[in-house]
Amino acid sequence: WTEDEWREWEMWEEAKKRAEMPIGSSPSTESIVSSVAFKVFHKGRLMSVEPGRLFFSEIPRGIDPRIQEMLQPIFSHINRDDHSERAAFM
Repeated sequence: WTEDEWREWEMWEEAKKRAEMPIGSSPSTESIVSSVAFKVFHKGRLMSVEPGRLFFSEIPRGIDPRIQEMLQPIFSHINRDDHSERAAFM
């Protein structure tokens, strides 16, 4: 390759690296929301319906402590007990 071709290739490589870099920073746990909607059937009979609800990074009010104990969060580098997905599952 000529010197100009190498320079152009390096320019494209640098542009590619910049394009692949994430913009900003990762969102905090408190800023993530989970949206949940479901229908539960048992033997063809509708048992429960949730048309849609948002869950945030707090354990919902009125959850039996036994349920919280059964659904222990997994700790991997960060504490996950306050994630919105876990709150929605409870």
